[in-house]
Amino acid sequence: MKKSLFNYLLLLFCTCGLFISCSDDDDNSEKTTIGYLGKDISGNVELTRPTDTKKVILNVSADKAWTLYAGSTVENIDLDTPCASGNGKEDAIELSTDPSKRYIFMFKNSDGQALLAEKLLPVHGYNFRDLGGIKNKEGKFVRWGKLFRTDEMNKLDNADLAYLASTGLKTVVDFRTDAEKGGGFGGVMPESYDIHPSTVQDSICLKINAGNIFRMRYWAV
Repeated sequence: MKKSLFNYLLLLFCTCGLFISCSDDDDNSEKTTIGYLGKDISGNVELTRPTDTKKVILNVSADKAWTLYAGSTVENIDLDTPCASGNGKEDAIELSTDPSKRYIFMFKNSDGQALLAEKLLPVHGYNFRDLGGIKNKEGKFVRWGKLFRTDEMNKLDNADLAYLASTGLKTVVDFRTDAEKGGGFGGVMPESYDIHPSTVQDSICLKINAGNIFRMRYWAV
Protein backbone atom coordinates (compact mmCIF):
# COMPACT_ATOMS: atom_id res chain seq x y z
CA MET A 1 0.00 0.00 0.00
CA LYS A 2 2.73 2.43 0.98
CA LYS A 3 4.74 1.76 -2.16
CA SER A 4 1.87 2.84 -4.39
CA LEU A 5 2.10 6.34 -2.92
CA PHE A 6 5.66 6.81 -4.16
CA ASN A 7 5.17 5.99 -7.84
CA TYR A 8 7.23 8.06 -10.24
CA LEU A 9 7.69 8.09 -13.94
CA LEU A 10 11.13 9.25 -14.98
CA LEU A 11 11.30 10.42 -18.56
CA LEU A 12 14.47 11.03 -20.54
CA PHE A 13 13.40 12.85 -23.68
CA CYS A 14 15.52 12.46 -26.79
CA THR A 15 15.34 13.36 -30.45
CA CYS A 16 15.31 9.73 -31.58
CA GLY A 17 12.17 7.56 -31.46
CA LEU A 18 11.22 5.50 -28.44
CA PHE A 19 10.92 2.25 -30.39
CA ILE A 20 13.34 0.31 -32.53
CA SER A 21 12.33 -2.50 -34.84
CA CYS A 22 13.55 -6.06 -35.13
CA SER A 23 14.09 -7.39 -38.65
CA ASP A 24 13.25 -10.98 -39.53
CA ASP A 25 15.74 -10.95 -42.40
CA ASP A 26 19.14 -12.54 -41.96
CA ASP A 27 22.09 -10.17 -42.01
CA ASN A 28 24.25 -11.60 -44.79
CA SER A 29 26.87 -8.87 -44.70
CA GLU A 30 30.07 -9.35 -42.78
CA LYS A 31 29.86 -5.87 -41.27
CA THR A 32 28.10 -5.79 -37.91
CA THR A 33 25.51 -3.06 -37.43
CA ILE A 34 23.99 -1.87 -34.16
CA GLY A 35 20.44 -2.93 -33.40
CA TYR A 36 18.05 -5.87 -33.45
CA LEU A 37 18.59 -8.19 -36.43
CA GLY A 38 17.51 -11.69 -37.44
CA LYS A 39 15.44 -13.74 -35.03
CA ASP A 40 14.33 -12.35 -31.69
CA ILE A 41 17.07 -13.66 -29.39
CA SER A 42 16.42 -11.21 -26.55
CA GLY A 43 15.32 -14.12 -24.35
CA ASN A 44 18.66 -15.89 -24.79
CA VAL A 45 20.62 -13.50 -22.58
CA GLU A 46 20.16 -11.57 -19.34
CA LEU A 47 22.15 -8.93 -17.48
CA THR A 48 21.94 -8.17 -13.76
CA ARG A 49 23.83 -5.75 -11.49
CA PRO A 50 23.79 -6.20 -7.69
CA THR A 51 23.19 -2.97 -5.78
CA ASP A 52 26.17 -3.49 -3.47
CA THR A 53 28.86 -3.96 -6.15
CA LYS A 54 27.16 -2.66 -9.32
CA LYS A 55 29.19 -5.22 -11.29
CA VAL A 56 27.65 -6.52 -14.52
CA ILE A 57 26.70 -10.21 -14.42
CA LEU A 58 25.91 -11.97 -17.71
CA ASN A 59 23.84 -15.14 -18.18
CA VAL A 60 23.50 -16.82 -21.59
CA SER A 61 20.93 -19.57 -22.17
CA ALA A 62 21.39 -20.29 -25.91
CA ASP A 63 23.76 -23.10 -26.89
CA LYS A 64 25.48 -21.13 -29.67
CA ALA A 65 28.71 -19.18 -30.03
CA TRP A 66 28.12 -15.54 -29.13
CA THR A 67 29.77 -12.12 -28.92
CA LEU A 68 28.94 -9.17 -26.67
CA TYR A 69 29.64 -5.49 -27.41
CA ALA A 70 29.22 -2.49 -25.09
CA GLY A 71 28.85 1.28 -25.06
CA SER A 72 27.57 4.06 -22.82
CA THR A 73 24.61 4.48 -25.20
CA VAL A 74 23.18 2.45 -28.07
CA GLU A 75 24.68 4.89 -30.55
CA ASN A 76 28.29 4.48 -29.35
CA ILE A 77 28.45 0.71 -28.81
CA ASP A 78 32.01 -0.30 -29.76
CA LEU A 79 31.77 -2.89 -32.55
CA ASP A 80 35.54 -3.08 -32.98
CA THR A 81 36.33 -4.54 -29.56
CA PRO A 82 33.97 -7.15 -28.06
CA CYS A 83 33.77 -7.01 -24.27
CA ALA A 84 33.01 -10.75 -23.97
CA SER A 85 32.45 -13.87 -26.08
CA GLY A 86 31.68 -17.54 -25.61
CA ASN A 87 30.82 -20.81 -27.31
CA GLY A 88 27.46 -21.50 -25.69
CA LYS A 89 25.58 -21.40 -22.42
CA GLU A 90 27.25 -19.42 -19.64
CA ASP A 91 26.13 -18.56 -16.11
CA ALA A 92 27.22 -15.66 -13.92
CA ILE A 93 29.98 -14.20 -16.09
CA GLU A 94 31.33 -11.08 -14.38
CA LEU A 95 32.20 -8.46 -17.00
CA SER A 96 35.15 -6.09 -16.64
CA THR A 97 33.22 -2.82 -16.65
CA ASP A 98 33.34 0.34 -14.56
CA PRO A 99 30.82 -0.14 -11.68
CA SER A 100 30.16 3.61 -11.54
CA LYS A 101 28.85 3.71 -15.12
CA ARG A 102 25.91 2.21 -16.93
CA TYR A 103 26.33 0.42 -20.24
CA ILE A 104 24.10 -0.68 -23.09
CA PHE A 105 25.11 -3.97 -24.69
CA MET A 106 24.55 -5.77 -27.97
CA PHE A 107 24.46 -9.57 -27.91
CA LYS A 108 25.04 -11.46 -31.17
CA ASN A 109 25.00 -15.11 -32.24
CA SER A 110 24.30 -17.00 -35.47
CA ASP A 111 20.52 -16.52 -35.08
CA GLY A 112 20.58 -12.75 -34.74
CA GLN A 113 21.42 -9.90 -32.41
CA ALA A 114 19.67 -7.95 -29.66
CA LEU A 115 20.25 -4.92 -27.45
CA LEU A 116 20.12 -5.24 -23.68
CA ALA A 117 21.00 -3.78 -20.29
CA GLU A 118 20.02 -4.55 -16.73
CA LYS A 119 16.26 -4.05 -16.27
CA LEU A 120 16.50 -3.46 -12.51
CA LEU A 121 19.01 -0.69 -11.89
CA PRO A 122 21.44 -1.23 -8.97
CA VAL A 123 20.42 1.75 -6.85
CA HIS A 124 18.63 2.21 -3.53
CA GLY A 125 15.56 3.82 -5.10
CA TYR A 126 12.83 1.21 -4.79
CA ASN A 127 12.18 -0.82 -7.98
CA PHE A 128 14.17 1.52 -10.25
CA ARG A 129 13.59 0.00 -13.70
CA ASP A 130 14.53 0.64 -17.30
CA LEU A 131 11.47 0.04 -19.50
CA GLY A 132 13.71 -0.70 -22.48
CA GLY A 133 13.54 -4.05 -24.25
CA ILE A 134 9.75 -4.40 -24.07
CA LYS A 135 8.44 -5.80 -27.37
CA ASN A 136 5.16 -4.52 -28.80
CA LYS A 137 2.65 -6.12 -31.19
CA GLU A 138 4.44 -4.70 -34.25
CA GLY A 139 7.69 -6.41 -33.26
CA LYS A 140 9.39 -3.20 -32.16
CA PHE A 141 11.28 -2.77 -28.89
CA VAL A 142 11.27 0.13 -26.44
CA ARG A 143 14.71 1.74 -26.60
CA TRP A 144 17.05 1.14 -23.67
CA GLY A 145 18.10 4.04 -21.46
CA LYS A 146 15.27 6.38 -22.48
CA LEU A 147 12.39 5.67 -20.09
CA PHE A 148 12.60 4.73 -16.39
CA ARG A 149 10.28 4.38 -13.42
CA THR A 150 11.10 4.31 -9.72
CA ASP A 151 10.06 5.02 -6.14
CA GLU A 152 11.91 6.60 -3.21
CA MET A 153 14.62 8.66 -4.89
CA ASN A 154 15.26 10.18 -1.46
CA LYS A 155 17.23 7.02 -0.58
CA LEU A 156 19.88 7.36 -3.30
CA ASP A 157 23.49 7.49 -2.10
CA ASN A 158 26.55 9.01 -3.81
CA ALA A 159 27.40 5.81 -5.69
CA ASP A 160 23.82 5.63 -6.95
CA LEU A 161 23.93 9.25 -8.13
CA ALA A 162 27.19 8.71 -10.03
CA TYR A 163 25.77 5.64 -11.72
CA LEU A 164 22.49 7.41 -12.66
CA ALA A 165 24.42 10.42 -13.99
CA SER A 166 26.10 8.07 -16.47
CA THR A 167 22.66 7.29 -17.97
CA GLY A 168 22.29 10.94 -19.00
CA LEU A 169 19.00 11.27 -17.13
CA LYS A 170 17.64 14.78 -17.78
CA THR A 171 13.96 14.95 -16.82
CA VAL A 172 12.11 13.72 -13.73
CA VAL A 173 8.31 13.65 -13.61
CA ASP A 174 6.96 13.35 -10.06
CA PHE A 175 3.33 12.32 -9.52
CA ARG A 176 3.32 12.68 -5.72
CA THR A 177 1.35 15.25 -3.73
CA ASP A 178 2.97 17.75 -1.34
CA ALA A 179 1.88 15.61 1.62
CA GLU A 180 3.61 12.56 0.20
CA LYS A 181 6.87 14.45 -0.32
CA GLY A 182 6.84 16.55 2.83
CA GLY A 183 5.47 13.99 5.22
CA GLY A 184 1.86 13.68 6.19
CA PHE A 185 -1.10 11.47 6.96
CA GLY A 186 -0.61 11.88 10.69
CA GLY A 187 3.04 10.88 10.63
CA VAL A 188 2.41 7.66 8.70
CA MET A 189 4.62 8.94 5.87
CA PRO A 190 8.02 10.55 6.53
CA GLU A 191 9.58 13.34 4.49
CA SER A 192 10.90 11.99 1.20
CA TYR A 193 12.26 14.79 -0.95
CA ASP A 194 14.03 13.58 -4.08
CA ILE A 195 17.79 13.45 -4.56
CA HIS A 196 18.67 13.90 -8.23
CA PRO A 197 21.83 13.07 -10.18
CA SER A 198 23.75 16.08 -11.52
CA THR A 199 22.50 15.51 -15.09
CA VAL A 200 18.84 16.28 -14.26
CA GLN A 201 17.80 19.59 -15.85
CA ASP A 202 14.03 19.53 -15.39
CA SER A 203 11.87 18.35 -12.49
CA ILE A 204 8.18 18.35 -13.38
CA CYS A 205 5.52 17.96 -10.68
CA LEU A 206 2.22 16.44 -11.85
CA LYS A 207 0.36 15.82 -8.62
CA ILE A 208 -2.05 12.90 -8.58
CA ASN A 209 -4.24 12.76 -5.50
CA ALA A 210 -5.45 9.20 -5.04
CA GLY A 211 -7.64 10.14 -2.08
CA ASN A 212 -7.45 8.69 1.41
CA ILE A 213 -6.28 5.15 0.64
CA PHE A 214 -5.50 4.54 4.32
CA ARG A 215 -9.18 4.53 5.22
CA MET A 216 -10.78 1.15 4.54
CA ARG A 217 -14.51 0.55 4.59
CA TYR A 218 -16.06 -2.86 5.07
CA TRP A 219 -19.63 -3.45 4.02
CA ALA A 220 -21.73 -6.26 5.39
CA VAL A 221 -23.37 -8.51 2.81
